[in-house]
Amino acid sequence: AKVSVTVTVTQAGVEATLTVLPDSRMVEAPAGTTTFDITSNSAWSVDESISWFSVDPLSGSGNDVLTVNFEENITGMLRWGTITVTANGGSPSVTVTVTQLPYPLHFITLPGGWTGLSSYLMPAGTDIDEIFNDIEEELVIVVTGGQFYYPETGVNTIGTWEPQSAYKIKTSEAVSLVINGMPEENKTLSLATGWNLIPVISDCSVDVAELFAPVAGDLTIVKEIAGYGIYWPDMGINTLTTVNPGNAYHVLVSDDMEITYGDCKNVTTHVNPVDFETLARMVPWNLTPPTPVSHAVAILPGAVSGMQKEGFYGAFDNQGHCFGVTPADKGATYLALFGNDPLTAEKDGFEQGEKIFFKYYDPSSGEVSDLIAEFDISLPDINGTFNENGLSAVTGFKVSGTGIPENDPSAISLFPNPTSGKFTIRGVDKDAEVVIFTMQGQIVEAARTSSATEITLIPAAHETGVYMVKIITGNNTIFRKLVMK
Repeated sequence: AKVSVTVTVTQAGVEATLTVLPDSRMVEAPAGTTTFDITSNSAWSVDESISWFSVDPLSGSGNDVLTVNFEENITGMLRWGTITVTANGGSPSVTVTVTQLPYPLHFITLPGGWTGLSSYLMPAGTDIDEIFNDIEEELVIVVTGGQFYYPETGVNTIGTWEPQSAYKIKTSEAVSLVINGMPEENKTLSLATGWNLIPVISDCSVDVAELFAPVAGDLTIVKEIAGYGIYWPDMGINTLTTVNPGNAYHVLVSDDMEITYGDCKNVTTHVNPVDFETLARMVPWNLTPPTPVSHAVAILPGAVSGMQKEGFYGAFDNQGHCFGVTPADKGATYLALFGNDPLTAEKDGFEQGEKIFFKYYDPSSGEVSDLIAEFDISLPDINGTFNENGLSAVTGFKVSGTGIPENDPSAISLFPNPTSGKFTIRGVDKDAEVVIFTMQGQIVEAARTSSATEITLIPAAHETGVYMVKIITGNNTIFRKLVMK
């Protein structure tokens, strides 16, 4: 919008002189103040008609400072206004300009499903519901730490977007999110011992190995959220290559540390790890989309002995659902296993503590083999079960007639599922304990089996919704998702 302020200078009997410096001011998007120096031998007054800035003083004489107070520019566009100073009798006349920049914009593409989210800009408006207002129809949930924004339920425990924020976000489809704000000033991140969720405070892709080089001795893993990219130095695996603007990442460190994002002088080429659609097209299995819960498995070079290098490894539950795929490689290979998404009715990932079954697909022959894995005992997870943020390494595979051993506790199944109330649990031992509870943790039923093999239950309270079933059988505790319709 182009607007103007006229300042009229009058002084009887003397030729008016007038200077206004500088001739223009460029100001930033946040609200603030700028000034112009007036040199004159006359009295003058100001007519103000500007919507987004005001001029002070409104009158004066001789030399003075003209102060312009401008509002925050949240229009997303460049705007300007002119101030015209006119001497007595209409001459001389001086026009100066105030130009206000818009906030920088960060356009972030969210692929649909789960992904990580961050920005190198600190949003001008920090209210979470306002930031996501333009994608409210596609937004399912935003999570950070133990806080979440879940529009469908009206719950918002996040409140505001804080500096250096990083999130896990789920959308119903691909959508673009626009962040407008000023660049983050503090580009140094403090990481605590253990797992961290970190943002990318850089407007260019950053080589992950270079970013963590100063603290390499304390770094264990950097992995993509709901994706197949990982930087695992101890295993010689780097399918991540770069951390990219707009994304967020899980990082595991062995000690407190700091990392700093530098300036984008040497721009690194943006790299996308292999994606879900590509993997799903390459294997004969019904691969489920990735979720934000994952378990990292390194398949070491020795494990592929005797197998074709162009094949694929898959990870399955006892019912044959595929929750992870990776191409075989002559070096170490990363297999990302994904956990169950509690926001969906169907089973789309491993439950905590669930047995993992491996298969190998040879595309040249079309043959699929069941595998028994041998695990590296130096890593935390060696028993072949799924663990959120678990770390495992397979040192070797043996071909098995079947990938599902008899009497395995993970072979426990629920049917029908979904159910209108009555359902049966198969594969349990005698004296197994069964507890049914809501997703909020409220127990709705508890029972104990009187005989082996199966138990049939009709919960007293079975409102429509998703429930969890906890089964304690032998020395194992197993969780299954149950859908009441």
